[in-house]
Amino acid sequence: MVSQGGGIVAAANVGNVDVQCNTVISSPSAIGIYPVATASDGYSHAYVPVTMVGNNKVSINAALDTGSSGVVLNALDLFPSSVVTADGFVGLNPPILPDTIQTITYNGITVTNIVLETTLNDEGAGFNVGWFGAVTNPPAIFAIGNLGFAQVSFGSAGQITTSVIPILFVYQVLVQGAAVSPDTVTSNIFGVNPSLTTMYQRGSHISSVAVCNTAPSASSACGLLSPLRSLTYASTVDPGYVLQPFTLQNCTLGTPGSCSAVPSLQVGVTPAVTAGFTAVALSCSQLPSGTSAPSVKICSQVVSPSTVAFAGSSTSTASVIVNTGNSGMMMGTVNLTGFPATISAGTPISVTMGPAFNYSFTAGTGNFATTLTPQLNSGVELTDIGIGFFATHAMFVDYQAGTEGWK
Repeated sequence: MVSQGGGIVAAANVGNVDVQCNTVISSPSAIGIYPVATASDGYSHAYVPVTMVGNNKVSINAALDTGSSGVVLNALDLFPSSVVTADGFVGLNPPILPDTIQTITYNGITVTNIVLETTLNDEGAGFNVGWFGAVTNPPAIFAIGNLGFAQVSFGSAGQITTSVIPILFVYQVLVQGAAVSPDTVTSNIFGVNPSLTTMYQRGSHISSVAVCNTAPSASSACGLLSPLRSLTYASTVDPGYVLQPFTLQNCTLGTPGSCSAVPSLQVGVTPAVTAGFTAVALSCSQLPSGTSAPSVKICSQVVSPSTVAFAGSSTSTASVIVNTGNSGMMMGTVNLTGFPATISAGTPISVTMGPAFNYSFTAGTGNFATTLTPQLNSGVELTDIGIGFFATHAMFVDYQAGTEGWK
């Protein structure tokens, strides 16, 4: 059935088996998220409520991250200690290549013995593009976990259910080389970036750009894609999302009634909902098909060339990403001229994304400080616009058309 005219064909149980149908997006559909001004890690995040993983009914708030792709979940939140500990999943030893993959199942979740790692940033979420990827908020934090597969239901009412998708189930985090619990950083992440997060096998650093929705038969890693790609869309709706402006709430997640869900995340893109946006074409390529999934168009959400102006004068050509995974703004320092060593609160900054869209703001303090970061990758000067952008602006990303826009 169609839920309340909102364009979602509701998930339903199949017979007496507790497996949910993949949600069909018949028209752009808004879901409730929780924007929190200061979360338990001291930063600002917008959270997507995850209500079910496999057949597990859960209450997990995952950081909505426009800077990374795919679902990363804290395994210690999902599995009992008989299944996973801080040292890994019980009975699942990492394979010695090219061993046949081993799996265990738990309440509709399949976990493989492929141990993977990826990078987070100081805020947990962030520009997460794989083990050797750029990190916008160093020092790097390495998340270690097992590749698994499950359906995920999300939204404040759990109204949208994915098909079976690859998930990184994290059991350990390395901060400056020291092992800590995933609970110490934001390790539940809901990444909607249009790119692919390449996963790297722990110890071997063998990577894969495969896309798969079932466990591979041989030792390999599956890349992580936005969970919004795994939904079924009507022919008139493109896969993608619109993120409307929201106000960060001074509230405490987990305290009943403290935080209010706001329908800022809209799933599905049509010309009607993107009217009035300034749009640019992203750099995209067709990813070859993997083990069990068709080829998909993946795109870099980094917009280049863009321009950054400090205090209305000094300017620099830059590559820009709008990233809800970060609170403040981080400016790449490659080839910057006329910029100070630090940027003080109250400094006016202007960013022109692509040829036409201007975002002007005043550098803040704490969460919203503007900092300078060294070169991230050779030849790349990345400016990372944080969650404060959405106090006044909206953004859309159309995966199918390979476009991004702001207003």
